[in-house]
Amino acid sequence: MSTELEDKDKIREVLAKYCTFGDNSRFSELAALFTEDGSWEGRMGSAKGRADIEALMVKTNPLAGQGPVRRHLVTNVVIVINGDSADVASTFMMVRESENGPMIGAVGSYKDVLSKRGQDWLIVTRKVTPEIIGEARLK
Repeated sequence: MSTELEDKDKIREVLAKYCTFGDNSRFSELAALFTEDGSWEGRMGSAKGRADIEALMVKTNPLAGQGPVRRHLVTNVVIVINGDSADVASTFMMVRESENGPMIGAVGSYKDVLSKRGQDWLIVTRKVTPEIIGEARLK
């Protein structure tokens, strides 16, 4: 049986993998971070289930090498564990390349519910709320 500290560390690892997989067009691996019936909701649309989440990511994100390089950063992570469920609130910032160097592409919040399955934590729901959207675009 893991401790609360170990569980929180595993949850932070899920959040980091989500950013890494998304930034590197590893959308199948990103979708695998969700439960089978997990859901994703944001300004790009919504999806339910791993296959639909992967399809939404492919449709709405440039593949590696086909658009500006971007990196998502997650901070201010607050995790409340209730047995085998966790409510997680965090702030994200997406930095991307532009003609004038690095720019902030977006800043916002993630609201997640995760579920412990065996020793792993998986995302049940993710709600993405952009709060600041960058205006510069590559031509």
